[in-house]
Amino acid sequence: MAKGKSKKPSKAHPVAPVSAAKLKKTAVQRGVRKHLRQLERQLSDAARQERKRLRKLDRATFRRQMLQAALEDAGYTVIRFPHDQPWDPIFATYPSVFGGSK
Repeated sequence: MAKGKSKKPSKAHPVAPVSAAKLKKTAVQRGVRKHLRQLERQLSDAARQERKRLRKLDRATFRRQMLQAALEDAGYTVIRFPHDQPWDPIFATYPSVFGGSK
């Protein structure tokens, strides 16, 4: 007799027939879990990329502020022209640089 084998004959357990609907349901659940894991990975990757983008933006803002402070300490006037706003108010603010209105 092989080691670990019982001397008693095994009783056959009746196997219930498995319906095709139940098999499909099980396959869908596994697919859903896999899909959820993929979505979680994508979400964590997106969060990591967003943190990286924000750090890069913070460093650029800090560098810009440091450069502006250094230029102003050296006696230069720093004027910024935002691309999404009209420039006329900027011209009116600095008439000594751009001249008066005609």
